[in-house]
Amino acid sequence: MVKRFKEFMTENRKPRPPSMSQVVLMQFGDDEASMRVMMHAVNRVISRYLVELKKLAYK
Repeated sequence: MVKRFKEFMTENRKPRPPSMSQVVLMQFGDDEASMRVMMHAVNRVISRYLVELKKLAYK
């Protein structure tokens, strides 16, 4: 079962090496490939947190 955002505890977190949290710069344009990448990321986030988003929407 996937944990929801509110179920994560911030205490006792394992330190991560800096190489794991590197940010990769990507240039997005107004083309089909950029649109596919962004839509894939957005759909993943929405499907993962759909229940919480619905609760917020109908609050």
